[in-house]
Amino acid sequence: MKAYVKAGFKGFYAKLDGGIYYYHPQLKRTLMRRAPKLPIQLQNLEYQDISRQIKAIGPSEGYRNDIRTRGELRLENWVEKVEKVERVEKVERVEKVERVEKV
Repeated sequence: MKAYVKAGFKGFYAKLDGGIYYYHPQLKRTLMRRAPKLPIQLQNLEYQDISRQIKAIGPSEGYRNDIRTRGELRLENWVEKVEKVERVEKVERVEKVERVEKV
């Protein structure tokens, strides 16, 4: 069992045997609650199969870093596209308001 301490959180929490243990500072006791059981979903099973296949291949660290940087670039491009759409929508709203004011 590993115990974790977070900034701003008085005490610790840990997971063991299907339970979550945590310190309650007001009660000054360690409490345990049952860990939630998440439902099995098709997407999770597909991701599990993909992860197993990738681990079976055993990609090098360089390949992993390449994939990470591509993912970051893809995210940056996505953010840029969203910002562009927001700018266009703002311009369209301003033009619409100006047309209404002319009438």
